[in-house]
Amino acid sequence: MKINNKIIFFSYLTIIFAILTAGKSWAIADSVWELIYQPRQRLVKSIDSKEEKIFIGTGNGILTSINEGKTWEDFGTENLQKDENGNSAINWIEIDEKKNIIYIATSSGIYFSKADAPSWKLIFKGTKNDSAFINSITTDKNKIYISTNDGLWECKLNPGGDNQKCNRLNEGIKSDPISGNYIVYFLLNTNNELILGASSGVYRFDKTGKKWIDISDGIQELPDGRVNVRHLLANNNNIYTATSSGVYLFDQKNSKWIKYSEGLNRNTEGFQEAFYLYENKGNIYAALKSGVYHLDKDRWINISDGLRNYEGIKAAYWLKEHNGKLYSATNEGLFAITLEEKSKEPENKITLKGRIETDYENLDKAEPDVTEVQSQALKFASLPTSDDYKRYRLQARFRNLVPRVAFDINSNDSILGYNQFQKGISSNTSPSNTFDANKTIRSQTDGADFKQFSVLWNTNNLIYDDEIKEILNQARLTANIRENILDDVTRLYFQRRQLQLESYISPPGDFKEKLTKDLEIASLTGQLDSRTGGWFSGEIERKKINVIKK
Repeated sequence: MKINNKIIFFSYLTIIFAILTAGKSWAIADSVWELIYQPRQRLVKSIDSKEEKIFIGTGNGILTSINEGKTWEDFGTENLQKDENGNSAINWIEIDEKKNIIYIATSSGIYFSKADAPSWKLIFKGTKNDSAFINSITTDKNKIYISTNDGLWECKLNPGGDNQKCNRLNEGIKSDPISGNYIVYFLLNTNNELILGASSGVYRFDKTGKKWIDISDGIQELPDGRVNVRHLLANNNNIYTATSSGVYLFDQKNSKWIKYSEGLNRNTEGFQEAFYLYENKGNIYAALKSGVYHLDKDRWINISDGLRNYEGIKAAYWLKEHNGKLYSATNEGLFAITLEEKSKEPENKITLKGRIETDYENLDKAEPDVTEVQSQALKFASLPTSDDYKRYRLQARFRNLVPRVAFDINSNDSILGYNQFQKGISSNTSPSNTFDANKTIRSQTDGADFKQFSVLWNTNNLIYDDEIKEILNQARLTANIRENILDDVTRLYFQRRQLQLESYISPPGDFKEKLTKDLEIASLTGQLDSRTGGWFSGEIERKKINVIKK
């Protein structure tokens, strides 16, 4: 049974049609990353902007530019304290545009200043373990949350910015499995809810009990027991997290994280290590140790072309859009790529059809076609072929041409007598010259040698043989089984393809709808695997690798 893929595909197009909403969004232009600035120590860790100013935090100081990175000026680094290595690493930059205040988290504490000119004041330094290393800052009205290697701190600020009181909020947080400290990387404040990322997992703050509740279910641990939740992003009622094992999306209904790392490359240790997530005008980007990625539907697309390698690593730590460009802080400096504004006007039917045809052709290259799946299903079922049954019939005919041979011999004996063995029973009867090679064996002991040789042909079976009739019946039964297998596999294959096409034309609007459709596709994939002995999934992975290599 052969199915015309194109006919079925176009029949789907006549049923499925979506009207795309109007609007504008930023998309990656056909360009590569360009090096904007490389400090002496090369490392750039953080970026922010205010009006025409761009601020970058490096491995030793903070710089600013007012001409999109053509020239840079130091922004009061000499007023920052040095850490034990003699540097002032700027791990985080947070700008309060309404108050015109810039906050920085450094390796020697937290500072704030007016964004117009540097006037740094230290507002938080010491922690319980005497470490002043600050990972990130989250501002909220007159509060500031400080994520450190010694837990989370909540500080109330007066109008002047000086700290009045700072309290640790570590109740419920699990200690780091190696250091024993409460290592906190980031706090997300969304919809009046606090969600915390730490080395030991993800936590939600229970305001009633005033403690943190572990919600890390689903996130993969590293061999050392850490999770390392570096960053959290809230977008369209969805929450994403960047961890050392990849990017995850939170299933709020089941309170479980779903891995969302399809397309992300791995670091040298085999993990999809992520540092930062960024949303800009509907587009989501991720900064990883393997580069920068853009989320396209439910798959991450690598957009790292142009980023420099350092010992085989294109590590990106931060992302920020400014004046139509996407900036990336990396281990080799500050890079930028041009974003182009694309209008999402409603497409006419011809344009939509052409776009879907292109997606369909790409899908054909990345997955086996229906005839391959049909062939593999029949192979896995191990059904006899028509050639096998022809051979069986010929062998049955040939058997009737081969005679059945019998040979009898008797040795000398002085006793005269006669024995007949018929169907295994011995009896004495009168001697007879009749000989039946099929049923009766006779021996005559009359004192003389007796030898007899016989050959028998069943010539009537050359015309009609019951065994050939049975072979024909089996052939008809096999044909029915074969047709059922092909119908079943074809139906499953195109049900799955229809769901894929619907996802192209009308992408799921929310996480629940997307997860439901993904589960339906996974279910059909599993059914095809069960009918091909796991070949279907393996072939998809093999073809994907070949497409990526090309």
